Amino acid sequence: MGLLLLGLCASRIATARNAALLIGVGQFGDAGLDRNNRLLGTDPDLDSMQKVLADRWRFDPKDVHVLRNQEATHDRILAEISALEQRTAAGDTVFIYYSGHGTSANDEDNHYDLPYATGAWIPYDFDPSSLSAQQRSLIIGRRDLVRRLQRLDEGGRWVIVVSDSCFSGQVVRSIGQTHSHSRFLALPKRDLGVARTGTSPTVAAPSARPPPPPYPYQHVVLLSDASDSESGGDISSQSDLQQTPTLDGNFHGAFTDALLRLLSGQLRAGTFTYSQARDAVNSFLEDRHVAQHPQL
Repeated sequence: MGLLLLGLCASRIATARNAALLIGVGQFGDAGLDRNNRLLGTDPDLDSMQKVLADRWRFDPKDVHVLRNQEATHDRILAEISALEQRTAAGDTVFIYYSGHGTSANDEDNHYDLPYATGAWIPYDFDPSSLSAQQRSLIIGRRDLVRRLQRLDEGGRWVIVVSDSCFSGQVVRSIGQTHSHSRFLALPKRDLGVARTGTSPTVAAPSARPPPPPYPYQHVVLLSDASDSESGGDISSQSDLQQTPTLDGNFHGAFTDALLRLLSGQLRAGTFTYSQARDAVNSFLEDRHVAQHPQL
């Protein structure tokens, strides 16, 4: 089958399996947060991704686990990612997909102390009551995801992480255009795009943006909907659909709609490399004047 987006190579290992964890958070347990930040595209994202994996990418439905809204709590998400180590073996392909709100250290609208060059997913039980509660309830890439992904990587799995969320270039959705809704969760503003100097934990001096730390994996691919300084869109109204129709006429994240078109064979015929996949999705979004740039 050649090089495919999901690393599915029929000649790799005859007995290799594909396993997926699909996470979608469009609602929140906190009433105020839910009232102001609900996303309508995440449920269709999950349904369509589940279908295309089974129909076109050789995933057995029993090997595709889905966490939706109230199921997608902080602890449950991390437990399910850890459980992929027991669900799979060396040579298997593991596909982790997240659809929902996100943030990063380069998001100017957050006030908690995220590590530089990381991003975060916003789970269903995100606690906005205080800065410490916010940080504790976020799923932070370098704190929560890296070590779990490293264990899968070191165990010989082929891991693909797809993140449709704001500022997801560093593993973490907001919006840079006017014709769709935001997948960005606004938080108190603070510039985290500079390096700290001195001894004060709260003072940041302007400086050149430092390079990110070395990529910590050998067999983990991240395909994100935007850079770590960009937001991403949720096509979630009838006027949105009129201006930017989706593949199936349902609400979707703009990036996920493009990815579904790719996985369904609409954007490229036959096989493709990861770079070709990113370029195809990026070109489709550019043609639609969507102000986000998928990263590989």
